[in-house]
Amino acid sequence: MEFPPRKRRGKLIRHAAIVLVAVLTLVTFRFADDEVTGKAEASDAYGFTLIFVVAGYYIGWLSEIWKRCKGKAFDPFVMPIFYMLVLLYLYLSFRSYFVQPGATGLTILVQLLVMICFICRVE
Repeated sequence: MEFPPRKRRGKLIRHAAIVLVAVLTLVTFRFADDEVTGKAEASDAYGFTLIFVVAGYYIGWLSEIWKRCKGKAFDPFVMPIFYMLVLLYLYLSFRSYFVQPGATGLTILVQLLVMICFICRVE
């Protein structure tokens, strides 16, 4: 008994989720209350929002990247790049947490939820 191949999942949901969460992060930091300086700045979130966008697309396309790189010179670097992106994301989110802990906690929760959903949807 043979099973037909699965239908390809749309990329629109992936793009919409990444862009909406990135915008939500910047808006949250814009209106958050900063305990240190007293004024809210969206620039506190630029670093880990940019890394979230890069890591989100990388996770979303990880299975395709893996298939294309099998047996090529780039093959040993696929997972170390993923690890580097995750560690850089954690570093920048901890830096942001010391400036605005409330906004960072909320946005990291939403960002990690989106990344976990992408990992579970990998084909």
